[in-house]
Amino acid sequence: MILLENVIKEYDLPTGKAGQLVAADRLTLEVPDGEVFGLVGPNGAGKTTTLKMICGLMLQTAGRITVNKIDVEQRRSRRSNTLATSRIFSKSMKI
Repeated sequence: MILLENVIKEYDLPTGKAGQLVAADRLTLEVPDGEVFGLVGPNGAGKTTTLKMICGLMLQTAGRITVNKIDVEQRRSRRSNTLATSRIFSKSMKI
């Protein structure tokens, strides 16, 4: 099961501009085991950001994300070195 509870992701605007860009705003979502789920929306709606947060490639600003009852943020800190290494080598691997 994938569970997102009040997830927020904010980015700082470029230097010289005040404020923040909100990519996810209090997103709450539950995807039960075995369910097929798609994210649909216009460019810039936060679809890719949401998937990156679910996978642990990006931290949320606030809220909680769990996958199979495992907190993604806590799990991310333990596997960050392995993940970075696998991303580097996966680009050069050929099947």
